Amino acid sequence: MQVYGLIGNPVEHSLSPPLHEAGYEALGIDARYVTFEPGIDDAAAAVRGATTLGVAGLNVTVPFKRDVLDAVDPD
Repeated sequence: MQVYGLIGNPVEHSLSPPLHEAGYEALGIDARYVTFEPGIDDAAAAVRGATTLGVAGLNVTVPFKRDVLDAVDPD
């Protein structure tokens, strides 16, 4: 199973998890979409942790768009 997610703060209002999960189910994709809500100063560490855990991909929303640039692998 692949895991994808959204990193932001706050994220509890996000419609992304149910939308993505409905798409996975409709297409027969074995995946989950989860949210991550790190502290304001912990975005880069959260991205590195998600990578270490094998999270396949992350969407990034406010306020972390600039904060995660140093933690992103451009390849």
